[in-house]
Amino acid sequence: MKKKLYKYLPLLLIVVLSGSSFGVEKHPEDKVVAYQSCPAKTFESFVALFSNSIDIQRRYIHFPLRKMEIDDSGEELKTVTNFKNKEQISFPVMPDEAERKNKGLELHVIDGSIRNHQLRLIKPDTDYQVDYFFSRKNECWELVIIDDQSL
Repeated sequence: MKKKLYKYLPLLLIVVLSGSSFGVEKHPEDKVVAYQSCPAKTFESFVALFSNSIDIQRRYIHFPLRKMEIDDSGEELKTVTNFKNKEQISFPVMPDEAERKNKGLELHVIDGSIRNHQLRLIKPDTDYQVDYFFSRKNECWELVIIDDQSL
């Protein structure tokens, strides 16, 4: 019996050492799906990375993303809510530090708990205001709502 098992040992070693997936094709996007660790330990560090990297934004947005905007086309202002899938989102969803500085925008943490955080992007002395809501899921934060209250 032992001789029969040793007969297949070279084949087994080739399969193990080659990293064969036994006919299952590997796709590059599998690496993104398998990526579960958070790029930062604190929310403040995460926001710095998120706002400055489109790649991080693409990985840490919950889809469909809830997007709220002011509709001023009628007599009264009203908030319109849409749910956007990945193909309907324009990146970046949040301006990076250089763009914020260039446009005079300020980013502030408004509210936070262990699982949920709210950021507010404003331009002082204007009606520009966008709130970003993050929720902690799978050991990291995900953007779940963008609420654009700009007029």
